[in-house]
Amino acid sequence: MSARNMQPQKRNLVLAYGQPLMKAFLATSAVHLTANSHAGARDYEDWLELEPGSVTTLLNSLQPDRIPLQPSLVPSKASSTTPPLVLGGVFRFANNKWPLLWLKILHHLKQHAPFEVRSILLGNGPLRTEAQAWAAQHGLGEDVIEWRPSKENAGEIYAGMSALLLASRVEGTPNVVLEAQASGLPVVACDVGGVREAMLLHEDGNEQNDNLLLEADIAAEAAAEAIIKWWPRVARGSADARRRAVLDAYDYRVTANAALALYGRSEAAS
Repeated sequence: MSARNMQPQKRNLVLAYGQPLMKAFLATSAVHLTANSHAGARDYEDWLELEPGSVTTLLNSLQPDRIPLQPSLVPSKASSTTPPLVLGGVFRFANNKWPLLWLKILHHLKQHAPFEVRSILLGNGPLRTEAQAWAAQHGLGEDVIEWRPSKENAGEIYAGMSALLLASRVEGTPNVVLEAQASGLPVVACDVGGVREAMLLHEDGNEQNDNLLLEADIAAEAAAEAIIKWWPRVARGSADARRRAVLDAYDYRVTANAALALYGRSEAAS
């Protein structure tokens, strides 16, 4: 049984039978609960009153040949100006992804950033039309936002972006955060679910890399201010280093071997 993100009530699924039913399943020797992040595993252990370590973490995995490194948009290091920020958004236009918060952050960036800001948005969902209307009403026209249809190929999804922003207030382990880093992009995202792990940041937050972790309930103005301070520091960072780091952490062979071990198999994945 796989727990993809967090306990049901955190996803607005208040099911009275959920906890006792899962406990009944877990009482049998044939059922084992897994999660795709350490944060999700701990969350389910707390919810189900299990001993620490009862839920196995099987991380999402990346296959390098399916996610090409994006050509760098960064100009020569000899330039003294901050490169443009082409902020990408890849998400379903639904309440849990907070698309209007994403747009409000972009709006504040356009008003206050001392460098050029543009954006690329991909995704469908019930709030896409509302989001487009809000953007038009606030001066975020086609010169600011490129609205793309959904794509399946990672090379096309992240093409032209220089960073990814995910403003979700509910997440498990977001694949877009992993894929963006594998494409060479730095990531900005809110500290929810398994986002911190996906951004390769330690629990104490002391390790600094090119990614920017925002507070879970951050306001648009504060998020924009943080990005304005962050972008000049990471704009010329190494896309290759970002890619190597996330591919090492989310190596598909490691996940495959962990899954085999869970089923009592020892064959090494190749």
